Amino acid sequence: MNNIKVSKDSGLSSVLAGSLNALKHNPVLFFPKLVSTFLGALWFVAVFDAVKTPETSLMILPVILVSTVILLFVGLSASVMVSSMVDLRERYSGLALLKQGAYATAGKVSDILVSVIGLVVFMIAVYMIAVLGFVAYYMTQRIVFLAAGLVISFILVIASGFYLYFLPVSLFEKDSWKKALRDSSSFSSENSRDVSLMMVFSLTLLAPAFYFTGRLETVGYVGFIVSRIVSGLVNTYVFTLGPEYYLGSQGLD
Repeated sequence: MNNIKVSKDSGLSSVLAGSLNALKHNPVLFFPKLVSTFLGALWFVAVFDAVKTPETSLMILPVILVSTVILLFVGLSASVMVSSMVDLRERYSGLALLKQGAYATAGKVSDILVSVIGLVVFMIAVYMIAVLGFVAYYMTQRIVFLAAGLVISFILVIASGFYLYFLPVSLFEKDSWKKALRDSSSFSSENSRDVSLMMVFSLTLLAPAFYFTGRLETVGYVGFIVSRIVSGLVNTYVFTLGPEYYLGSQGLD
């Protein structure tokens, strides 16, 4: 299928090229992230419309929390599905690849759900640290508390992104969420330089894409749809980098 083989010593340029090549020869790889991106956009629109007043905000708070868990579950499932399809693309193509990716992801539902619950708990903890910093600043008028809360929260978010970078592909490869978490953390630590560079590269792509999609959304429904497509395409490429590097480094690609 003309896919580029990636070895650990081949450098990040081969990973970037390999991901593009995988998407070129297997356009169905875009499908999971496009679906999750559209669902996320619809969720955001619905929530934004529902929280126009403080009263409605309090009333639908439980719904927002539950729907957030569902949305994170869909997003992580889409990432796991992309990872599985990157691995399976040598054996399948087209709709067969999509179907096999869905089967593989369905077998990891419980591990994905546990991972999402853990992520939600972590997100709440990070949020509370930032809030405590703001409260301490409000009570003492000392900016150091606000800065400390924001800096600690930022560091925790970056650290989680680093250590969980390979979680989608680890969830696909390993037989439990615990092993997947340990594997992702250890693999990121062992390849810290490359993971850091891939994170920077991903953010470099996502930042202008986020700005571009935001501008498109201001021009009505057509702009909204186009912006979701752009976001889904960029997200798919970003989320193929991890499995391309991971599988290639272990000789599985």
